[in-house]
Amino acid sequence: MRAAGYTRAGSSTSRSWQGEVAFQARRLRGVTAPDGPEAVRSEIFTKGEERISVEYAPGRTGPYVAKAVYQIRVAAMDAGTFHSALLARYGPPTRKWEPELHYCSRGETNCDTRFPFYNPQLPSISVFLTDGMYRTITLAEGRKARETRELAIRSEVDRLYPKKDKPTF
Repeated sequence: MRAAGYTRAGSSTSRSWQGEVAFQARRLRGVTAPDGPEAVRSEIFTKGEERISVEYAPGRTGPYVAKAVYQIRVAAMDAGTFHSALLARYGPPTRKWEPELHYCSRGETNCDTRFPFYNPQLPSISVFLTDGMYRTITLAEGRKARETRELAIRSEVDRLYPKKDKPTF
């Protein structure tokens, strides 16, 4: 990002993989486990009228990008120029509504689900031609990746803190 001229404008931290496992161990098993170090949760980068926010998810080997949002102020680029640039970069959208465009991953089964129920299983790109004061492009990991991560965390809890058989009387 810095090589492209963006400046880091802010960041936040949250639970790391170890912290997520500890949280779920407390929730599911009632055990106390060490939280471990915090990890980067989000970062914001800016350059002129542009803003990029990056959200990270905790991974076993460290945080990874789960979502990235590019925004440019409406005053900095008219809708026609923005739309033309999108079409040149990504081609025609997989589905389109008046203010927004969606690019679904090949194999996505939920691509024609109507907004606001659109919750793609696979990575996708959503574009809002006018999102209030911004024109916005969102790249998101998809529901399948979130569910896989949650299952991996629960599996790690099961491995580290197996359920104990309840005594019978």
